[in-house]
Order: sequence, then structure tokens, then C-alpha cells
Amino acid sequence: MFDFKPTKKGLLQAEFVDRFGAICSIQESSFPDEPCIWLGVEVDIQAREISTGRMHLSRDLANRLLPVLRHFVRTGEVGVDVASEEFKLGMWVVGVGSDNQDVQGRIIHTDASGFVVQAHDQPGPEGQTATVWDAAHLFWEVTETPANVLNRYDLIAADDADDDSV
Repeated sequence: MFDFKPTKKGLLQAEFVDRFGAICSIQESSFPDEPCIWLGVEVDIQAREISTGRMHLSRDLANRLLPVLRHFVRTGEVGVDVASEEFKLGMWVVGVGSDNQDVQGRIIHTDASGFVVQAHDQPGPEGQTATVWDAAHLFWEVTETPANVLNRYDLIAADDADDDSV
């Protein structure tokens, strides 16, 4: 898949072409304090060289990206595979507990301890509720996206329409 070749400094680098034809690369870093890689765009789709379009990823950062990339490969959607198959990042839930009865929201964060729900009608931190995995079934049920909520494709179309009107 990747044809790695050494750079002038002896670091391994491979180039690949992204979905739009931009030339991208992955390369070992010479950063002395910890192992890192460079990942990003070298030449954009207009054939312009990009000198600042690359990410410098440590092993920790690359490790944190893996669950997102694995989830995307598996499902075709952005998300994170978590401990629960029922409650996943991006899913819509409705509150069934006494303190969150009928609250509809989307799971916006997951980690080893639980997840956070953002109420769709109360933006910002005030509309967020954290739940631990052990209690998730007591407080939330998975639901369909509410009819009055725009999906990501509707939002993109709305942004495009706003851009056209400016």
C-alpha cells in the first residue's frame, strides 16, 4: 500500500494521493524527545506546495486518533468505538430518569467512564449531562433523530445556501 523510501536524513517517508488528488505524506520525525510522525498534505489540488499543512503526531496523539479512524473504517461515519454497543458517540438519546425525563440530545463525548449528552434545545455546557456506563440504561434510551433537528447533510446545505447569499 505505502512505498516507504528514506529521506536525505534517512527517515522513512511515503506519499499517497487523497480523495481529491492532493499529494499527502506520512513521515518519521527527527524530533529527539519522543517518537513522532508527520502526516498531512504536501501539494494541494491546485498543485500548490503546502509547507504548514502537516500534523506532527506523537504516539499518544496517534493512539487517540486510532479509535476514530477504526470507527470510520468500520461504519463510514465519524465516531468512536466505546465499551457500549448500544450507546455510541453521535447517537440520539431520550432521557428516562426523573431528572432528565424527555430530554432529547446527542451523545457528544465518550470515554472509559461514560458519556456526555448535549440536549438539542439547550446549547452549551448548561445543556450537557454526564452519565456513567453502569447507570446509562437507567437514565437514557436510544431514539431516532428528532424530526425538527437538521442532520449533518441539512446543515451543510444550509451553510452552502448562506455562503451563496453573502
